[in-house]
Amino acid sequence: MKKLFFIFFSVFLISLSTIYAWDDCPYGITNSSCTFPGNCGKYIDTNNNGICDHSEPAPSGGAPSDMPLISGGAPMSEEIIDKYVPTPSSELKNYTIKQVCEEYNINQDCLIDALKLKINEVITSENTLTSDTQITEEIIDKYIDISGSELKRYTIKQICEMYDIKSEDLKRNLGISVDDDTTFDTIKKTYGISPSESKEAVLKCLVDDGKIVLNNNEVQNSADKNNQLKETLINELNESTTLNEIKEVYGLSPTDLKEAILNCMIDEGIVGINGTNISTNSNDLNTSESIIDKIIKFLFTELNLRNLFKF
Repeated sequence: MKKLFFIFFSVFLISLSTIYAWDDCPYGITNSSCTFPGNCGKYIDTNNNGICDHSEPAPSGGAPSDMPLISGGAPMSEEIIDKYVPTPSSELKNYTIKQVCEEYNINQDCLIDALKLKINEVITSENTLTSDTQITEEIIDKYIDISGSELKRYTIKQICEMYDIKSEDLKRNLGISVDDDTTFDTIKKTYGISPSESKEAVLKCLVDDGKIVLNNNEVQNSADKNNQLKETLINELNESTTLNEIKEVYGLSPTDLKEAILNCMIDEGIVGINGTNISTNSNDLNTSESIIDKIIKFLFTELNLRNLFKF
């Protein structure tokens, strides 16, 4: 049995040396010209660049690193963001910038810059979409007291029944055409409409139906106060600022906050982008550890060897 094992293991090592070879295509293809999926069954791409290793020189950095890779070229889906920033939103909002940086090992200045970019995106969007007086989260929460995390579990039909509004009116305010049994979580993932935006759409339905009459002075005062906070906060973001403060003042969704964190992880090389794969489906996420690496680790475990060959 031992002889059989060593014969098998020798053949395995020889095959590995062939698999991991660079710039040695048996068909003479060179100059990195053999791209995915390759022209034969020997295609291998250990550095995830879409080129067969046998047709290109070995990378100067040696073997591929263990850096996780995400797909590039398209907006990141919520599934991808949650994969790399798994802290639940209900917990994350209570973190300070300093705590977030310690949790995810990112630079504080990088995170502050990433958050400011997100804030500016929201401000630009507000200025582009409407010239009306802004309805702040303070006003929205006063009349629509369901939390964002709770709202995601409800369907359009259930919310319309809860607030006695018409589903057609709500969908018109949301700007979507979906079935009444669609959940707000699905709406968020499909259309990028945050729970706060959905709650605002519900409030507008109530105002349009005359069920709620907003006090113009109250709305304007809340908007003025919010604008003052915006100007102050963006200039005073520091390690003690909580993500919830940013969320409340600027209306950033938990996904926006998480994406800012992930962008820092990418900028600092903690997470890499696989530029050869455009899809943002979670099934397309890659790690640079290949199946062969896993087989080697498995075979080099003494217990597994003994169990496999019974000696």
